[in-house]
Amino acid sequence: MQILVLNPNTSSVVTQRIASVIYRIVRSDTQVQVIQIDHGPESLESYYDESMAGPLPI
Repeated sequence: MQILVLNPNTSSVVTQRIASVIYRIVRSDTQVQVIQIDHGPESLESYYDESMAGPLPI
C-alpha cells in the first residue's frame, strides 16, 4: 500500500513532526510519503489562510 500525507501549510517543522508520528505507526509493508505544499501560509488559522493553501488560479 502507498499513502501520501500532505501537510496543508508550508511549515517544514510541522511536516517533520507529522512524518515522525506516521513513520512510528506505519506497517512495514506500507510506503508513506509526507510532503508539504509549495505555496501558501505557514499555518492555517483562518478562512483566509485556508483559501491561500488551495490551488493557484490559472
